Amino acid sequence: LEPVILKDLPGPQCAQNSMEFLKKRKLAVSRSASSLRNPEQAFRYLAKSGMLGSS
Repeated sequence: LEPVILKDLPGPQCAQNSMEFLKKRKLAVSRSASSLRNPEQAFRYLAKSGMLGSS
């Protein structure tokens, strides 16, 4: 038996496809990162715009 160094093995194709999808999604949704950094302001914006419905 020979030792296998896991970090030298390429990842499975499904993991590579997932990373590509996430990269494309991140580029397509530019405001998501700022919403995550400032969730209170994002919530106020959504509430003010009426997207959350009336409460």
